[in-house]
Amino acid sequence: DLEAIVQGLNLDKVKLIGHSFGGLLCLKYALKFPNIVDKIVLVNSAPVDHKGFLKYLAKSLEFSDKYGGELSEIENSPEFKAQEASALNRYMNIAKKNLFYDKDAEYEIEIPATYETLRSFKAIWEIMIAEGLKIRSKQVIDPSPITQSTLIMHGVEDTVPIDSMKEMEGIMNNAHLIPFENTGHSVLIEKNKESISLINEFFNNNF
Repeated sequence: DLEAIVQGLNLDKVKLIGHSFGGLLCLKYALKFPNIVDKIVLVNSAPVDHKGFLKYLAKSLEFSDKYGGELSEIENSPEFKAQEASALNRYMNIAKKNLFYDKDAEYEIEIPATYETLRSFKAIWEIMIAEGLKIRSKQVIDPSPITQSTLIMHGVEDTVPIDSMKEMEGIMNNAHLIPFENTGHSVLIEKNKESISLINEFFNNNF
């Protein structure tokens, strides 16, 4: 799909930004089409190593242990099954806490709570766990051949352990890790101005 967009727009060079599992997509694209990719920004990227994935899974399961009962109660309610907005919003307001360091903070950017979106999120999560647990190799993706300048922005309190990003920085030839203190899995939201400014500097060769 990404290559179809690049070809459809007749782009000779692209700068890629990927969040979470989108980060892995950027890396895979850069490995497959190295002559097209100019620069890469990884924002709260998923880990490239299996050990990092298991640590991420453990942190996420801690969240599920804390909030899973409440989410199940909402999901099984008549209001949720009837796709009432109040129930969908209650569910999303709890589920999205896993994205942020400050679980009670209010952000201007809202995630749309539709029945289809919530069901998709849950299906993706279940597939991700099932497929991730099948992986037995030490690395999900080997990013070492990537030579493009890569900016790694990551929350220190992210459910994806920052140690995985430090390892990725060491593996890649031209990567730079910028950690964000008191930040979870949503650097672009939690540290909006700082992160956008950093990306602009990076893309404009002022980094």
